[in-house]
Amino acid sequence: MKIITKVLLATFFLTLGALAFSAQTKGEIEMKQKAEMKKLEMLVGSWKGTGWAITQSGRETSSISETVQYKLGGQIAVVDGLGMTKDPKTGAERITHQAYGVFSYDKASEKIRFRYYKAETGEEGETLIQIVDKGFTWGFDVNETGSKVKFTMRINEKGNWHEIGEFSRDGGKTWLKFLEMELSKVPDGNSKDATPSKPQPKYFVFNYFPGSHWLTDRPISEQPLSRHFAYMKKLEGEKILVLGGPFKDNSGAFGIVEASDLETAKRIINQDPAVREEVVRVLVREWSSAVPGCVEKSN
Repeated sequence: MKIITKVLLATFFLTLGALAFSAQTKGEIEMKQKAEMKKLEMLVGSWKGTGWAITQSGRETSSISETVQYKLGGQIAVVDGLGMTKDPKTGAERITHQAYGVFSYDKASEKIRFRYYKAETGEEGETLIQIVDKGFTWGFDVNETGSKVKFTMRINEKGNWHEIGEFSRDGGKTWLKFLEMELSKVPDGNSKDATPSKPQPKYFVFNYFPGSHWLTDRPISEQPLSRHFAYMKKLEGEKILVLGGPFKDNSGAFGIVEASDLETAKRIINQDPAVREEVVRVLVREWSSAVPGCVEKSN
Protein backbone atom coordinates (compact mmCIF):
# COMPACT_ATOMS: atom_id res chain seq x y z
CA MET A 1 0.00 0.00 0.00
CA LYS A 2 2.83 2.40 0.87
CA ILE A 3 4.51 1.72 -2.49
CA ILE A 4 1.28 2.47 -4.38
CA THR A 5 0.83 5.68 -2.38
CA LYS A 6 4.38 6.80 -3.19
CA VAL A 7 3.86 6.05 -6.89
CA LEU A 8 0.62 8.02 -6.95
CA LEU A 9 2.23 10.97 -5.17
CA ALA A 10 5.20 10.92 -7.52
CA THR A 11 2.88 10.83 -10.53
CA PHE A 12 0.84 13.70 -9.07
CA PHE A 13 3.87 15.94 -8.53
CA LEU A 14 5.32 15.08 -11.95
CA THR A 15 2.00 16.05 -13.52
CA LEU A 16 1.96 19.34 -11.64
CA GLY A 17 5.52 20.03 -12.77
CA ALA A 18 4.65 19.27 -16.39
CA LEU A 19 1.61 21.55 -16.23
CA ALA A 20 3.69 24.38 -14.75
CA PHE A 21 6.35 23.92 -17.41
CA SER A 22 3.72 23.91 -20.15
CA ALA A 23 2.14 27.10 -18.80
CA GLN A 24 5.49 28.85 -18.66
CA THR A 25 6.40 27.72 -22.15
CA LYS A 26 3.06 28.87 -23.52
CA GLY A 27 3.48 32.22 -21.82
CA GLU A 28 6.96 32.69 -23.22
CA ILE A 29 5.76 31.81 -26.72
CA GLU A 30 2.89 34.28 -26.46
CA MET A 31 5.28 37.01 -25.33
CA LYS A 32 7.64 36.39 -28.25
CA GLN A 33 4.74 36.15 -30.69
CA LYS A 34 3.35 39.47 -29.50
CA ALA A 35 6.73 41.18 -29.68
CA GLU A 36 7.45 39.91 -33.22
CA MET A 37 4.00 40.64 -34.64
CA LYS A 38 4.10 44.14 -33.13
CA LYS A 39 7.02 44.91 -35.47
CA LEU A 40 4.51 45.01 -38.36
CA GLU A 41 2.45 47.71 -36.66
CA MET A 42 3.95 50.42 -38.89
CA LEU A 43 2.20 48.86 -41.92
CA VAL A 44 -1.33 48.69 -40.51
CA GLY A 45 -3.78 50.79 -42.52
CA SER A 46 -4.55 51.58 -46.14
CA TRP A 47 -1.93 52.83 -48.59
CA LYS A 48 -2.14 54.26 -52.13
CA GLY A 49 0.40 55.38 -54.68
CA THR A 50 2.12 54.35 -57.89
CA GLY A 51 4.67 51.80 -58.95
CA TRP A 52 6.38 50.32 -61.97
CA ALA A 53 7.47 46.82 -62.93
CA ILE A 54 9.37 45.24 -65.81
CA THR A 55 7.02 42.89 -67.70
CA GLN A 56 7.25 40.96 -70.95
CA SER A 57 5.85 44.05 -72.67
CA GLY A 58 8.41 46.36 -71.09
CA ARG A 59 8.18 48.81 -68.18
CA GLU A 60 4.60 49.18 -66.93
CA THR A 61 3.33 51.83 -64.50
CA SER A 62 0.32 51.17 -62.26
CA SER A 63 -1.68 52.75 -59.47
CA ILE A 64 -1.16 50.61 -56.38
CA SER A 65 -3.21 50.11 -53.22
CA GLU A 66 -2.26 48.00 -50.20
CA THR A 67 -4.31 47.33 -47.09
CA VAL A 68 -2.77 45.75 -43.98
CA GLN A 69 -4.85 44.53 -41.05
CA TYR A 70 -4.28 42.59 -37.86
CA LYS A 71 -6.61 39.61 -37.46
CA LEU A 72 -7.43 37.19 -34.61
CA GLY A 73 -6.54 39.75 -31.98
CA GLY A 74 -3.10 40.39 -33.50
CA GLN A 75 -2.08 36.74 -33.93
CA ILE A 76 -1.78 37.26 -37.69
CA ALA A 77 -1.61 40.19 -40.11
CA VAL A 78 -2.96 40.14 -43.66
CA VAL A 79 -2.02 42.31 -46.64
CA ASP A 80 -4.24 42.78 -49.70
CA GLY A 81 -2.59 44.40 -52.74
CA LEU A 82 -4.05 45.60 -56.04
CA GLY A 83 -2.43 47.27 -59.05
CA MET A 84 -4.39 48.90 -61.89
CA THR A 85 -3.36 50.57 -65.14
CA LYS A 86 -5.18 52.27 -68.03
CA ASP A 87 -4.94 51.16 -71.62
CA PRO A 88 -3.40 54.14 -73.47
CA LYS A 89 -5.70 53.61 -76.46
CA THR A 90 -9.06 52.74 -74.94
CA GLY A 91 -8.69 54.22 -71.45
CA ALA A 92 -10.08 51.02 -69.96
CA GLU A 93 -8.59 49.92 -66.64
CA ARG A 94 -7.13 46.48 -66.16
CA ILE A 95 -5.52 44.67 -63.24
CA THR A 96 -1.73 44.44 -63.36
CA HIS A 97 -1.16 43.08 -59.89
CA GLN A 98 -3.36 41.28 -57.40
CA ALA A 99 -1.83 39.60 -54.36
CA TYR A 100 -2.68 38.49 -50.85
CA GLY A 101 -0.36 37.68 -47.98
CA VAL A 102 -0.53 36.37 -44.43
CA PHE A 103 2.04 37.11 -41.72
CA SER A 104 2.20 34.77 -38.73
CA TYR A 105 4.65 33.87 -35.97
CA ASP A 106 6.80 30.79 -36.61
CA LYS A 107 7.57 29.11 -33.28
CA ALA A 108 10.49 27.05 -34.57
CA SER A 109 12.53 29.96 -35.93
CA GLU A 110 11.01 32.65 -33.61
CA LYS A 111 10.57 34.82 -36.72
CA ILE A 112 7.64 36.00 -38.82
CA ARG A 113 6.51 33.67 -41.59
CA PHE A 114 4.99 35.20 -44.74
CA ARG A 115 2.69 33.21 -47.02
CA TYR A 116 1.85 34.90 -50.33
CA TYR A 117 -0.53 34.36 -53.24
CA LYS A 118 -0.45 36.11 -56.66
CA ALA A 119 -3.54 36.03 -58.86
CA GLU A 120 -1.91 37.04 -62.15
CA THR A 121 0.59 34.16 -62.16
CA GLY A 122 -1.10 31.66 -59.85
CA GLU A 123 2.09 31.71 -57.82
CA GLU A 124 2.08 30.99 -54.11
CA GLY A 125 4.72 30.27 -51.52
CA GLU A 126 6.00 30.98 -48.05
CA THR A 127 9.19 32.32 -46.53
CA LEU A 128 10.57 33.86 -43.35
CA ILE A 129 10.93 37.63 -43.42
CA GLN A 130 13.93 39.51 -42.08
CA ILE A 131 13.08 42.59 -40.00
CA VAL A 132 15.27 45.61 -40.83
CA ASP A 133 15.17 49.26 -39.77
CA LYS A 134 11.59 50.50 -40.38
CA GLY A 135 10.77 47.59 -42.66
CA PHE A 136 11.59 44.06 -43.72
CA THR A 137 13.02 41.98 -46.55
CA TRP A 138 11.89 38.67 -48.02
CA GLY A 139 12.56 36.59 -51.08
CA PHE A 140 12.73 33.20 -52.72
CA ASP A 141 14.91 31.08 -55.01
CA VAL A 142 13.96 30.06 -58.54
CA ASN A 143 15.24 26.50 -58.44
CA GLU A 144 14.83 25.90 -62.17
CA THR A 145 17.34 28.61 -63.10
CA GLY A 146 19.36 29.03 -59.89
CA SER A 147 18.34 32.68 -59.72
CA LYS A 148 17.02 34.64 -56.73
CA VAL A 149 14.29 37.20 -56.13
CA LYS A 150 14.12 39.55 -53.16
CA PHE A 151 11.91 42.39 -52.00
CA THR A 152 12.87 45.18 -49.61
CA MET A 153 10.16 47.27 -47.96
CA ARG A 154 10.83 50.30 -45.75
CA ILE A 155 8.97 53.28 -44.36
CA ASN A 156 11.06 56.15 -45.74
CA GLU A 157 11.84 59.58 -44.29
CA LYS A 158 8.54 60.94 -45.69
CA GLY A 159 6.58 58.25 -43.87
CA ASN A 160 5.76 56.51 -47.16
CA TRP A 161 5.80 52.81 -47.97
CA HIS A 162 8.76 52.35 -50.35
CA GLU A 163 9.39 48.93 -51.85
CA ILE A 164 11.76 47.55 -54.46
CA GLY A 165 11.99 44.13 -56.08
CA GLU A 166 15.32 42.78 -57.32
CA PHE A 167 16.39 39.80 -59.41
CA SER A 168 19.74 38.00 -59.47
CA ARG A 169 20.88 35.54 -62.13
CA ASP A 170 24.18 34.72 -60.41
CA GLY A 171 23.01 33.46 -57.04
CA GLY A 172 22.93 36.85 -55.32
CA LYS A 173 26.24 38.38 -56.42
CA THR A 174 24.63 41.10 -58.55
CA TRP A 175 21.07 42.39 -58.50
CA LEU A 176 18.79 43.99 -61.11
CA LYS A 177 15.84 46.11 -59.97
CA PHE A 178 12.62 45.06 -61.70
CA LEU A 179 9.99 46.70 -59.47
CA GLU A 180 9.58 49.85 -57.39
CA MET A 181 6.65 51.53 -55.71
CA GLU A 182 5.98 54.32 -53.22
CA LEU A 183 2.69 54.58 -51.34
CA SER A 184 1.26 57.16 -48.96
CA LYS A 185 -0.91 56.21 -46.02
CA VAL A 186 -4.60 57.03 -46.43
CA PRO A 187 -6.07 58.90 -43.44
CA ASP A 188 -8.84 56.79 -41.88
CA GLY A 189 -11.37 59.62 -41.98
CA ASN A 190 -10.92 60.28 -45.70
CA SER A 191 -11.37 56.84 -47.16
CA LYS A 192 -14.15 54.28 -47.05
CA ASP A 193 -11.54 51.61 -47.70
CA ALA A 194 -9.50 52.56 -44.67
CA THR A 195 -10.91 50.69 -41.69
CA PRO A 196 -9.37 50.68 -38.24
CA SER A 197 -7.76 47.28 -38.00
CA LYS A 198 -5.42 47.56 -35.04
CA PRO A 199 -6.84 45.65 -32.07
CA GLN A 200 -7.65 47.78 -29.05
CA PRO A 201 -4.93 47.33 -26.41
CA LYS A 202 -5.83 45.71 -23.11
CA TYR A 203 -4.01 46.76 -19.96
CA PHE A 204 -3.46 44.84 -16.74
CA VAL A 205 -2.29 46.23 -13.41
CA PHE A 206 -0.02 44.17 -11.20
CA ASN A 207 0.72 44.89 -7.54
CA TYR A 208 3.74 43.39 -5.79
CA PHE A 209 3.70 42.78 -2.04
CA PRO A 210 6.54 41.44 0.16
CA GLY A 211 6.76 37.65 -0.08
CA SER A 212 8.21 35.00 2.22
CA HIS A 213 11.78 35.73 1.02
CA TRP A 214 11.47 39.52 1.27
CA LEU A 215 14.20 40.91 3.52
CA THR A 216 12.36 42.68 6.34
CA ASP A 217 13.47 46.23 7.18
CA ARG A 218 15.72 46.36 4.11
CA PRO A 219 15.26 48.96 1.32
CA ILE A 220 14.46 47.98 -2.27
CA SER A 221 18.11 48.41 -3.23
CA GLU A 222 19.11 45.60 -0.84
CA GLN A 223 16.43 43.11 -1.87
CA PRO A 224 17.41 40.08 -4.07
CA LEU A 225 15.87 41.61 -7.21
CA SER A 226 18.62 41.63 -9.83
CA ARG A 227 16.90 38.94 -11.94
CA HIS A 228 13.58 40.73 -11.49
CA PHE A 229 15.02 43.97 -12.90
CA ALA A 230 16.49 42.09 -15.87
CA TYR A 231 13.09 40.51 -16.58
CA MET A 232 11.32 43.88 -16.38
CA LYS A 233 13.88 45.33 -18.78
CA LYS A 234 13.13 42.48 -21.18
CA LEU A 235 9.38 43.13 -21.00
CA GLU A 236 10.00 46.83 -21.58
CA GLY A 237 12.11 46.08 -24.66
CA GLU A 238 9.32 43.88 -26.04
CA LYS A 239 6.81 46.72 -25.41
CA ILE A 240 4.80 44.55 -23.01
CA LEU A 241 5.62 46.51 -19.86
CA VAL A 242 3.96 49.93 -20.10
CA LEU A 243 5.24 51.31 -16.79
CA GLY A 244 6.30 50.09 -13.38
CA GLY A 245 8.15 50.97 -10.20
CA PRO A 246 8.39 50.54 -6.41
CA PHE A 247 6.46 52.38 -3.71
CA LYS A 248 8.54 54.86 -1.70
CA ASP A 249 7.44 53.30 1.59
CA ASN A 250 9.14 49.98 0.67
CA SER A 251 5.78 48.15 0.72
CA GLY A 252 6.03 46.69 -2.78
CA ALA A 253 5.60 47.85 -6.35
CA PHE A 254 3.06 48.63 -9.05
CA GLY A 255 3.04 48.29 -12.83
CA ILE A 256 1.01 47.92 -16.02
CA VAL A 257 1.45 45.39 -18.82
CA GLU A 258 -0.30 45.06 -22.17
CA ALA A 259 -1.63 41.58 -22.97
CA SER A 260 -4.39 39.86 -24.93
CA ASP A 261 -6.28 38.66 -21.84
CA LEU A 262 -6.06 38.27 -18.05
CA GLU A 263 -4.66 34.72 -18.15
CA THR A 264 -1.83 35.82 -20.47
CA ALA A 265 -1.06 38.79 -18.22
CA LYS A 266 -0.91 36.48 -15.19
CA ARG A 267 1.44 34.08 -16.98
CA ILE A 268 3.73 36.96 -17.94
CA ILE A 269 3.94 38.31 -14.39
CA ASN A 270 4.18 34.87 -12.77
CA GLN A 271 7.35 34.23 -14.80
CA ASP A 272 9.06 37.12 -13.01
CA PRO A 273 11.95 35.55 -11.03
CA ALA A 274 10.95 37.60 -7.99
CA VAL A 275 7.51 35.97 -8.02
CA ARG A 276 8.85 32.48 -8.71
CA GLU A 277 11.42 32.83 -5.90
CA GLU A 278 8.74 34.18 -3.52
CA VAL A 279 10.53 37.46 -2.93
CA VAL A 280 7.19 39.08 -3.74
CA ARG A 281 3.55 38.09 -3.94
CA VAL A 282 1.47 39.44 -6.82
CA LEU A 283 -2.07 40.48 -7.67
CA VAL A 284 -3.00 41.00 -11.36
CA ARG A 285 -6.21 42.73 -12.50
CA GLU A 286 -7.55 44.09 -15.79
CA TRP A 287 -7.60 47.88 -15.95
CA SER A 288 -9.09 50.59 -18.19
CA SER A 289 -7.74 54.12 -18.44
CA ALA A 290 -10.33 56.81 -17.63
CA VAL A 291 -8.66 59.25 -20.03
CA PRO A 292 -8.40 57.75 -23.57
CA GLY A 293 -4.85 57.83 -24.91
CA CYS A 294 -3.10 58.59 -21.62
CA VAL A 295 -1.28 55.27 -21.46
CA GLU A 296 -0.27 55.40 -25.11
CA LYS A 297 1.15 58.90 -24.57
CA SER A 298 3.23 57.62 -21.66
CA ASN A 299 4.94 55.26 -24.14
